[in-house]
Amino acid sequence: MIKYDSNKSVSPLGRSGAPLLLGQKFSFFVLLAVLFFQPANAEEGWALKSIAFKGNHAFSKSDLLQQMSLRSRGGLRKLLFWQKPSRFSEMTLQRDLQQIVTFYQTEGFPQAKIDSTGIAADEKKRSVHLTIYVAEEKPALVRSLKHEIEASDEEYKRMAEGIFVNKIQPALTSRLGERFRDANATADVQTISTIYNNAGFPNVQVQPHLQVEKTTNAVDLTFRISTGIRFKFGEVQVTGNERISASTVLKQVTFKPGDIFSQAAVSKSQQQVYELGMFQFASIKMLLDKSQSQSLPVQILVKEVPPIATKLGVGWGREDQFRTFIDFRLLGFTGAARTLSIYAKHSGLEPYNVDVKWTRPAFLSPRSSITLNPFYRKESELGFTVTRAGGNVTYQRRFATYSDVYLNYALERDRLSVTSITRREALDSSELHLYNKSGVTLGLTRDSSLPIFSPNTGTYRSLTVTMSGLGFNSDFHYSRWLLEMRFYQTIGSGWVSAYRIKMGAMSSWKSGEFTPIEDRFFAGGSASVRGWARSQLGPKSAEDRPIGGNSLLETSAEIRYPLFSWLGGVAFVDAGNVWSSAYDYRLSGLHYAAGLGLRFKTPIAPIRFDVAVPVFEGANPVQLHVSVGQAF
Repeated sequence: MIKYDSNKSVSPLGRSGAPLLLGQKFSFFVLLAVLFFQPANAEEGWALKSIAFKGNHAFSKSDLLQQMSLRSRGGLRKLLFWQKPSRFSEMTLQRDLQQIVTFYQTEGFPQAKIDSTGIAADEKKRSVHLTIYVAEEKPALVRSLKHEIEASDEEYKRMAEGIFVNKIQPALTSRLGERFRDANATADVQTISTIYNNAGFPNVQVQPHLQVEKTTNAVDLTFRISTGIRFKFGEVQVTGNERISASTVLKQVTFKPGDIFSQAAVSKSQQQVYELGMFQFASIKMLLDKSQSQSLPVQILVKEVPPIATKLGVGWGREDQFRTFIDFRLLGFTGAARTLSIYAKHSGLEPYNVDVKWTRPAFLSPRSSITLNPFYRKESELGFTVTRAGGNVTYQRRFATYSDVYLNYALERDRLSVTSITRREALDSSELHLYNKSGVTLGLTRDSSLPIFSPNTGTYRSLTVTMSGLGFNSDFHYSRWLLEMRFYQTIGSGWVSAYRIKMGAMSSWKSGEFTPIEDRFFAGGSASVRGWARSQLGPKSAEDRPIGGNSLLETSAEIRYPLFSWLGGVAFVDAGNVWSSAYDYRLSGLHYAAGLGLRFKTPIAPIRFDVAVPVFEGANPVQLHVSVGQAF
C-alpha cells in the first residue's frame, strides 16, 4: 500500500486498478456535489446532440470525452446513420462526471471539480445539448524527489546506490518542478524494479511514499527500495522436450550458470526458444525453493508442436479467381529445430506453384536462420506467361525487436511466352524466350504494426535492393530497388487511419540491355491503385497489353471504421503510375482513384469488398475487387 502522512491524502483505485495518489479528500465533496446536479429541462432518453466543455485548459475536449460513456451524434458520427442515436441518461452523466474528476486527480489536479452542467433541451426535436463546466484549480507540482535504500549489508547498499544514481535516476519520468502524475509514479516504480531485476535483484520491492502540502499542492515523492539478496544463475535444465534435443534449446539461452541474474536475459532467452518454431509454449522459471545460497536454478519448460502439420485452403478472388493450396510441414526432424515444408498452389494467376523449403533456425547465431528453396512455378499475367525453375538460398537475421535483415541469392531458368508484337516491345528481341537469371537481394524490414491481418497501430517499412547478373551466365544485368512504408493509427473507437507509399526503380547496368518483363513494375488492382484492373495502369503494347515499366510510385490513404461487430467500412483514395524509363517520376503523370469498401470480419482475416472509380479520368468503368485481408 502507499504510505502517506496522516494529514495528507491518497485517492482510491482508478479504473485501471492503479492507485490514485492524489485527491481522496476532495472526492467525497465532489461526489456530493455531482449527485445534486439536476438537469432542469432535459428528459431521459432524448437524443444527445452535442457535448461541450468550459474551463478545461490542461486537457482537450477529446481527452475528456474519452473518460465518458455518453457519446454525442456530432462530427463524423453523423455519417453512421444506421446506428441508433446516443440517448441522454442522467445516471450515466453522474458517473461520467465523477470519472472526469478522477481523471484530473490522476493527472495532478487534486482539487479539480465540476462546477456545474448546462443542459439545453429542444422539446420539439427531443434532443439535448450538454455543456460541462470544469474548475481545474491549481496543479500539484513535484517539489522534491528522493530515494531510500534498504539492503542486507553495506556492500549491497553501495552497489544499489550506484545503480540508482547512474541508471535509474536519468530514466525517471517524474521530474522536479513538473506536474505530478499517477502514471509517471507508477511507471517509475516499474522502471526501478526492472533495472534492479536486471542487476541481479529479483526480489526487489519498491514503495512510493507521497507527501502533499495542502496549501500549495507541492508534492514530496520518495521511493523506498528494499533490494533483497543479489542472485546468480544456477544450473539450467530443459524439461518437456521429446524430439528436440536439450542442446538445441540451450543454444538459444543468453546466460550461463554463474552469470549475474537478469530478468532481461530470461525474457530474451524465452523469446528465442519460442522463435525456434518447434514449441507451443516455452517458459523459463527460477526455482527459488531449490536455490542454494545466492545461486538460482533455472528450469526451461517446453511443449513441442506436433511433428507434422498440414494446411489446406480453398478460395476465390476477383483477380486470381479460384485458388487452392496445400502446405505440408515436417518439424524438428533429426532431433534439431529444422523444418522441411512442401507448398503447392493453383490459381488463375499461378496455374502451378511448387515450393520446397528447408529451414534451419539458429544458424551461426541464436536469432538467425538459413533457408534453401528450390521451386517450379508458372505465372500467367495479361501481358505474358512465364515458367520459372530454380532455387535460392536466404540468410535472415533479426537484429532488433521488430527489425530483420536478409541476404538472398537466386538462380533460375525462365521460359517466356508472349505474342510476337508484345515480345518486341517487352524484350526488344523476337528471339529471346528461354534465358537464365541470377542475382543477389538485400532486404531490410521493420514491422511494428499490429494486429497482423488488420493493423490498427504501428508502422511497416521495407527496402529491397537486387543486383541481377552475378554468375552462372545470366542473360540479364540490372539493378532493382523497392521501398514501401505503411502507417497505422487508431483515431477513435474502432476508427483507424492507414497510409502507404510505395516507390521503386530498375535499370540495366550493361549498355544495350533491357529489363525482363516479369520483373518490371505494374500498377492497378486490388492491392494497388484500385480504380484500375490488375496491371492496367502504365505502359502497354500495341496490342493494348501491359508490359510494365522501370519506375513505380504509388500512395494510398484509408479511413477504416466500424459498422457492426462483424462488419467494417473503408473509405479510400489511391494514386500512382508506372513509367517506362528508370527514375522517371512525374507527379503530373499520377492517376487517382477513390472508393468505398466493406470488411467482413473472420477469425483469420477480413474478407474484403472494394468498389473504386478513377478520378479526373472521364468515363472509366467502376472496378470491383474481392479478396482476403486489408489492401495494405
